[in-house]
Amino acid sequence: MGLIDFVLDTIAEFNPGKSKINRDLGQIDAELVDYKKQLVDLSDKELAEISNYRSDSERSRRTKISKALISTIFEEPALCYGYKDYKGKGRNGVALIYTRNREFIFRFREKNVTVFLNRQLVGFLNHRGQISKGKSNRVLAEIDTEGSMRAIYVEGREVASFNYEKADTSKVKKRVVNYIKTINPIERDMVIAFYALHIINQYEL
Repeated sequence: MGLIDFVLDTIAEFNPGKSKINRDLGQIDAELVDYKKQLVDLSDKELAEISNYRSDSERSRRTKISKALISTIFEEPALCYGYKDYKGKGRNGVALIYTRNREFIFRFREKNVTVFLNRQLVGFLNHRGQISKGKSNRVLAEIDTEGSMRAIYVEGREVASFNYEKADTSKVKKRVVNYIKTINPIERDMVIAFYALHIINQYEL
């Protein structure tokens, strides 16, 4: 199933403007081709060294798509994203994010953020920093919403903390992720999801 077909099948019920979002996601995917080729694998070591440093960024005047390459503190390309903002009241946009072996789609709306991982619905992020699992109210993961150091919990267990101190410039190389414990694959996915959301929030929202 292609990217456009996936979005058509899974988020159509949440967005009346699905055709435009599908086209935009296709454009974003094309914009990120060169960035994706550069990404390193995010092992636990690299994830612990990940930063909020944009080693490259650009905004298309024609498509209004913002794209960027995010690196570790050692300038290893770790994540790339493309973001398209929509006009209207409140928060309204879509982001496509890649690590070497993960693909996230975030549909930003005023009330929540719909989160997809590898073309599967993860859930919905609310303003309390909680990702509810699927369409249920069960909390899969959450992050503290105040303070410069914010704990991340997955299935009720604290697994990591984030340094949310905002960088003065996009050239500052600062560690973001601090581990509390050895994490399993699901916990790692949630840590990366919150990290990607942090990057989009810092630079695009």
